[in-house]
Amino acid sequence: MITEDKLKALGFERYEWRDEDGDSIVDHKLKKGSVVIEITNMEKVEITTQGNYIELPKINKDSKLEQLINLLS
Repeated sequence: MITEDKLKALGFERYEWRDEDGDSIVDHKLKKGSVVIEITNMEKVEITTQGNYIELPKINKDSKLEQLINLLS
């Protein structure tokens, strides 16, 4: 399970905003070179590079997230 404390320790920045329906959204973002890892509402993990989004449903634990960050470093 990915936790708020772990994201903070890994260097993610937290952003809170409301969508067009008024729902609260919490994003956590980490930039590694030209790649951005974004976690939305502690559920959906995506990477973005040059405007292309790729959802990563298998990244669902702290350890897998750390492996992804290490691959990008």
